Amino acid sequence: MWTVIGGALTLIWAFGEGLYKEYRDEVMWAPEPFLGDRVGILLARLENDPGNEYAFRVRSALEHQFPINADGSASVEVNLYPKRLELPEHGRLSENIVQANAEGREWLKEQKADLLIWGRALPTAKMLELRILTREPQVQSGTAQPELYPIKIPSEFSEQIGTALAGMVAGAGASAWSQRGGYLSPARAQDLYGRMARLKTLQSELPDSLDEETRTELNNNIKMARAQIGGALLADGNSSLAMQVLSDLFPNQDSEKDNSLLTTQPFLAAEIIADVVSQFSAVVDQMSPDDAVTIMSLVDQTSQTFDEGYADGTFGKVEYAYLTGLLAKLAGDIETFVGQNDEAEKSYARAAEKFETVLGELPPTHDALSRARVQSYLGEAELSLARLSPRKEAERLLDASIANFSEALDAVSPEAAPRDAVRFGTLMATAELARAEWT
Repeated sequence: MWTVIGGALTLIWAFGEGLYKEYRDEVMWAPEPFLGDRVGILLARLENDPGNEYAFRVRSALEHQFPINADGSASVEVNLYPKRLELPEHGRLSENIVQANAEGREWLKEQKADLLIWGRALPTAKMLELRILTREPQVQSGTAQPELYPIKIPSEFSEQIGTALAGMVAGAGASAWSQRGGYLSPARAQDLYGRMARLKTLQSELPDSLDEETRTELNNNIKMARAQIGGALLADGNSSLAMQVLSDLFPNQDSEKDNSLLTTQPFLAAEIIADVVSQFSAVVDQMSPDDAVTIMSLVDQTSQTFDEGYADGTFGKVEYAYLTGLLAKLAGDIETFVGQNDEAEKSYARAAEKFETVLGELPPTHDALSRARVQSYLGEAELSLARLSPRKEAERLLDASIANFSEALDAVSPEAAPRDAVRFGTLMATAELARAEWT
């Protein structure tokens, strides 16, 4: 009898333990959603890690990489998540990854998190194989995506895990933040600039044990992250850190030319420069005549530098057209301000030609917001040129500018890119008012 009772109790205990484990995992361990403007990281349970030993190592290493403020908060917060994502052995790997990513992004939305780290431990090899997933899919990246191609890190060296993951997470974190859009508070701007400084030192801290492919991927992510964060600070237009960011992204020393953003990521550099030029064009009418002469001299010098860069292969056709188009448009704004209308007309026409070249060369799969911004610059050049043209030509140019602004506005989401949506809408309204004056 006691044997029967003992057996029954054992079965009940085993069954109850399983149910409790599911209950504990699904309910008691479910973290609270992330709140505020901190980057939130979900760390899922790892395969081959029943006691969460490796997951705790990863979390500890991550938390040691990001400083904690006096109030206990941190720029990056890490929560353990009770579920795990797995890639089944059967079926196509690509389809399994897509399915896992879809499920992971549901978790990210529910938890209001930015990143999900998932994968498996390889205890025999003493390695971790990790994938990093952002809330929204990353597009148009020139490097292998960590959600598709896992990074492998020795699991026995927590410092190496931390340093390597910090580089990868920071790169993905910059992308996650940029997907949010919005405007920056002074505190948020300072926080982002501090992360730029941290990223700058990370490249010298990558462990020697990393294979060359992983090292290259991490380095590329670090460079991209710094550029994206810097671009966000500059695009906001109100940051007191703008000059520091500019000198950091575009150093004057010739010794840093090979590592400069213009050399390594020329199109991204062009987009950042576009924000600077646009903000400067908005205040051209506040310059003194002497300032105008000085700026025009700088424009001429910079144009010559871009010509040399195109000649020596630093810039491709698209980047060269983008950069020279921006400078031509800025030159036109200054020439209009000082009353040199004939010169301004030539500059705006040259800018429009360059922007049309960029749009014609960009692949159909290019980032929609990036394309929309170029289209808006083309519309601005056409709008400015219309103001200097006879009626018939002005009407044609205004119609073209309205069409470009309209297409740019249709291509962006006000929720994802409120700054650009407002700008495109304002420009379209300005062009429509100008067109109405001719009817």
